[in-house]
Amino acid sequence: MKLHLRPGHAFLAAFLALLFLGSAAVAETETETQSQTYTGTGTGYSQSSLAFTLVPSPVQGAINYTEGNGTAFIQADGTNLYVHVHADDMARGARFSLVMMVNGVPHSLANMTTDDDGGVEGEASVSLSPGTYSLGIRVLDVSTFTSPTVVLTSSPGSSTLTLTQSVSQTTIQGSQQPQSVSTFQGGETEDNEINGAIQSRFIPAVVDLGGSGPSVQVNDGRFSVSVGTFQQDGFVISISASNVTGPRVVAVNLTQSAARTLFSGNVVVTLDGAQVQQASTVAQVLGAKAGDPALFAVLSRGSSAFTFLISIPHFSYHAIDIFPIISQAARALVLDLPVILFSLAAVTIVITIAYDRRSRLAI
Repeated sequence: MKLHLRPGHAFLAAFLALLFLGSAAVAETETETQSQTYTGTGTGYSQSSLAFTLVPSPVQGAINYTEGNGTAFIQADGTNLYVHVHADDMARGARFSLVMMVNGVPHSLANMTTDDDGGVEGEASVSLSPGTYSLGIRVLDVSTFTSPTVVLTSSPGSSTLTLTQSVSQTTIQGSQQPQSVSTFQGGETEDNEINGAIQSRFIPAVVDLGGSGPSVQVNDGRFSVSVGTFQQDGFVISISASNVTGPRVVAVNLTQSAARTLFSGNVVVTLDGAQVQQASTVAQVLGAKAGDPALFAVLSRGSSAFTFLISIPHFSYHAIDIFPIISQAARALVLDLPVILFSLAAVTIVITIAYDRRSRLAI
């Protein structure tokens, strides 16, 4: 995963990276897997983080099953937890569930689909009450076996993190402003255009958000896709691809109940932390070309469903956040630049450690 920073933030990013490295406390297990606890402080904010390796969990009766490996990262900012996972050598094109263990109780955070190389990357966010928690990660295969089966676990199984209210939980400021969503009326023409884009793989993935929970349909094996929670009422869609050039579009289908929750107030849509603006026409999104900015459009599908279309200008790894703002006073959001930079720097370093270790073992 590459970091793309504005020139004006380069010094701050370097400072945070050094702060991250200088404050790391590493606890190695006898099997050389590791859990790392990081604490960073700066003007007006503080974070604590946990980093784990993901190791195979024995699967009884599994034959020729690639159990995989990876990394997991949990960052706390105030009472908000941000979870990022990366896994390789998983079953190709399989579906997985990301679960966080909180004091021994499982919390489902995201549904993930691997690419043709068995790789997947996913994100999610959740809020907890202030307190001290024992946290761990599980990855369940929900498509290979007759029932959901744990195939990866964090090592160690859990670590402790204390959550407190943080002054960095601020309302949206600057260029990121909530906006009312305008919808376009969908019809046969739009249906044909969307179906054509799916068949041509210009839309490589369709996400369904409904009452039974989120699901992902990937029709281009070069892509891995994850859909997770953002706090209580938003969604995080993670999508990555290799050997892909040019823009693509992600389609998100919402049932009436999901749309009612999402559109209960003004909405913010971001791509990698930068706000995405609404398109003036659906054709702007479905006709996205190299160099065009990211845009989104919402189609009304009768009285019971909506389709959200988001264009992504280029490909590596991206995270799309979609969340409502019910009240500026009642809803605090962690979107300030230091938090975003700290999180991205920490995840990049953790993944680099994992890749370097794999390279050494392969020699």
